[in-house]
Amino acid sequence: MFDQFRLKDVLAHYKQNFVSTQWGNEKYKWEAVKWFQDNWDVNAQNFPEMLNRSLDKTFNLLASSNNFPKGMIVGFAKAAPEEVRAMFIALFDESKDVYERMNAFKLQSSILLEKYGNGAAQHYQYENAISTYLWLRYPDKYYIYKFGEVKTVANELEAEYHFKKGAYADNIRNFLKLYDEISLALKEDKELVNLFQSQMTDTCYPDPELKTLTIDVGFYISRYYSQKDTAAQEEAEWFPATYSPGITVDEWIKLLNDSEVFTTASLEIMKRMKDYGGQATCKQLSVKYGQSSNFYNAGSSTLAKRIADKTGCPLMEVDTENSKWWPILYVGRSATKDEQGSYIWKLRDELSEALDKIDLSEIELYVKAAPGEEDRGYWWLNANPKIWSFTDIAVGEVQSYTLYNENGNKRRIFQNFLDAKAGDMIIGYESNPVKQIVAIGRVSAEQDGEKLFFEKVEGLTSPIDYVTLRGCPELDRMEYFQNPQGSLFKLTYQITLRDARKEKEFIDKLRERNGNLEITCARPGNGNVEI
Repeated sequence: MFDQFRLKDVLAHYKQNFVSTQWGNEKYKWEAVKWFQDNWDVNAQNFPEMLNRSLDKTFNLLASSNNFPKGMIVGFAKAAPEEVRAMFIALFDESKDVYERMNAFKLQSSILLEKYGNGAAQHYQYENAISTYLWLRYPDKYYIYKFGEVKTVANELEAEYHFKKGAYADNIRNFLKLYDEISLALKEDKELVNLFQSQMTDTCYPDPELKTLTIDVGFYISRYYSQKDTAAQEEAEWFPATYSPGITVDEWIKLLNDSEVFTTASLEIMKRMKDYGGQATCKQLSVKYGQSSNFYNAGSSTLAKRIADKTGCPLMEVDTENSKWWPILYVGRSATKDEQGSYIWKLRDELSEALDKIDLSEIELYVKAAPGEEDRGYWWLNANPKIWSFTDIAVGEVQSYTLYNENGNKRRIFQNFLDAKAGDMIIGYESNPVKQIVAIGRVSAEQDGEKLFFEKVEGLTSPIDYVTLRGCPELDRMEYFQNPQGSLFKLTYQITLRDARKEKEFIDKLRERNGNLEITCARPGNGNVEI
């Protein structure tokens, strides 16, 4: 049992955000189920290939930071297909107790790890992953189990069910009972059901028993609802709380269309701020979109001055010149230790709404390359999944990579970190046990003496295996394959001339095209020759 009034409050918030944010972010869960249902065949002749394909839409559900259940179970299937096939047959046998099946799957995974783990520390087949397999196979009966998540749900709903670390069997059984009760309550909320069904597409499992919707409500409680008080407190910390320039949405629109007030540079700042989510530090904007931090700092202050001159709006009464101007555009707060920069600005609500109503399509989001710098470089970036993962980085999110290791020593091939330029593309590779290219990135800002900054541009829905890459003769001389120890590797082209006598002519043309920069050529069988 749980407090029904607490759940009603949860659902009131959930429904408010369902169409605008929740469905777009979490729709993949319903798509993952349908994809699994359409592709699963336990009797498939090529079981490893079928298993990998069936789990192809699970994304972070079975692959996240320091947790790689999909990669490991598919690897086991490749090494011992019949053993893994038997494991899934036993797991999906509904005539037996659910936890006994889950525990047997976990124990068998330990055996496979010893046989085929190639030194891996763990198999990652625990209650979370195993419950995910059950949910994919029987989506009208099961849910995804996460200890921390279900514990938060139980606390927020003041449920009578208790969850303790290490009490695996009791936790699973209490979890299923609690979520079954929540699922029944969701069915009684006709507004929610209609809202959910209105968003359904052909790519989604229809979820007639609302089990996947129950999973999503649990996730919402854990990730968002439980943090609402903290969020409200943070909102109250924005400075200044009592000052407003008194500019309406319509007045902001007129100002935005006035080129004497909002110059091209000003609109670039606004567009980038909106793209970042409406709030950011100058450092964050600089790293992701280009330009210096001062471009955003000084540019915002001078813009605010022009607005004050144009409108005669009231000014903030403060002792410092700096704080006198920017509050016209923003409210602010100190950045946390996890946020780049020192102070976060957030667009005023009226200005943010006005920006939504004007056309900024002609305004550059990213800084263009300078003349002569149009040619991109390409790099291979290693991620050690035991430390960090590309999967944990959202598309559009900017990350940094230190030029020195934890001992203060330079990274291997240190020059690569110095040579990487803003706009260069990055191939995102995760090493053992994943051993796949999983993402595409872009160098967002050059190294600052301590870090190189990059942005995740795309996550690959079909990652490329190391074995596939190693089988390409064109990649034999790739820097990473020559010596895989390191983090950042240069990617180059191999070109075969139709007429070897025109080699010098070809190099001269390359020099012209490349601004007379370094050119490295490789002659087959002779190693690298710098020219």
